[in-house]
Amino acid sequence: MTSIALVYNTKHETSYDLLLTLVDYIRQQGASVFPCGDRPGFVVTELEQHSFVGCDAAVVLGGDGTMLSVARAVAPYGIPLFGINMGRVGFLSAVERSDAFQAIDDLLCGNYTIEERLLLNAQLNRDGQTVKTCTAFNDIVVSGGDMFRAVPLDLYIDEEKINSYNADGIIVSTPTGSTGYSLSAGGPIVMSALDVMVITPVCPH
Repeated sequence: MTSIALVYNTKHETSYDLLLTLVDYIRQQGASVFPCGDRPGFVVTELEQHSFVGCDAAVVLGGDGTMLSVARAVAPYGIPLFGINMGRVGFLSAVERSDAFQAIDDLLCGNYTIEERLLLNAQLNRDGQTVKTCTAFNDIVVSGGDMFRAVPLDLYIDEEKINSYNADGIIVSTPTGSTGYSLSAGGPIVMSALDVMVITPVCPH
């Protein structure tokens, strides 16, 4: 690891202060901080405006929501993420703030393992045309939107019809996302390393 991107969330007031401290520390260890114009760090809401070609890893200062946003943005570049929890839960983060400097040492000297996580890609088609695509780290939800009513849904897997639902929606979740919305809707908890998807209908009639 020689070029590290630092990403922070402005909602966490102390994250930028920690970022500035980490910038100096990383440089003292002989590594470089991946540039974001004239700033040393990336704001999580601006990631899609930047390229991460040549970056070795991204260190994320924030909570689970920040990790999810960064994962979507940097997924096309295939770089690993490392989370330092600045939020409340920190389920996706590797360490707490108090262990940040030891974690940076481990990262720079190669004392780590990479755990691959499944991502989802959604494609919205209308009249034979693709009108929207997106990548998800947790889940993709098909629903009636803000109308708060049940909608008819047909579920197909590999072009084979599995079931029809009249429900508020349906959740397609990764193993990582199985402990989120899917769990609240009655879905199972799945080990994060498994190569499976979880399909959970929301309030089916």
